[in-house]
Amino acid sequence: GVANKIVLLLFGIAVVLHLAAALFIYYTNFYPFGGGEGDAPRYHNAAAAISEDFRSGVFSLERILEHRKQNAVTQHWYAVVLGGLYALTLPEKLVGIMLGVWFSSFSALLVFFIARELGSSSSRSFIAGMAAVFYPSLMYFGSLLLREGLVAFLFLATLLFALRTLKLFDSAQGRHFSWNTFLFFYLALSALFHFRFYMGFVALFAFLLSWLFVFGTSW
Repeated sequence: GVANKIVLLLFGIAVVLHLAAALFIYYTNFYPFGGGEGDAPRYHNAAAAISEDFRSGVFSLERILEHRKQNAVTQHWYAVVLGGLYALTLPEKLVGIMLGVWFSSFSALLVFFIARELGSSSSRSFIAGMAAVFYPSLMYFGSLLLREGLVAFLFLATLLFALRTLKLFDSAQGRHFSWNTFLFFYLALSALFHFRFYMGFVALFAFLLSWLFVFGTSW
């Protein structure tokens, strides 16, 4: 269903608006919240150093850990994700910011698909997706060189595949269990635990609580 016109329209709007927000923030130094850019400079420095190693053919885990430690980004591997992107493109801040723009834009699509999974019409799901596009904190923090866009994407992906996994046990719909659906749920949840532990805990708790309703009620 991704090639649907309304989906493409939503994604196009999301990319344009989030890209405009990112460029505005970047070129005007508009950082009114969280003490400026936050951890963005440290992510960038670690990613640039890691990308230099990757370009030189050095993929040593020890070197990666050293760069992370030097720039105090040892809690997660987002700087390594950025380093891989820098190695394939350019080690520029704006490149890393664009990655956040993509994640934020895809997050709006996931909200659309979650609404569809819950039974909403395409038009109502489009409105839900547009609400995600204009959600202030996602618009702002997703436009910085931070992991927030990725965390939002992973959280929504976890919810979407949790819904689909639960639906597989709805015998009235004639669905059969799919290991692929469960695998996507597991991978998204595992990545979410890595990049933002407490968000992963919330998503897992919601999934387990919903499971009780699936087996404990007829509705």
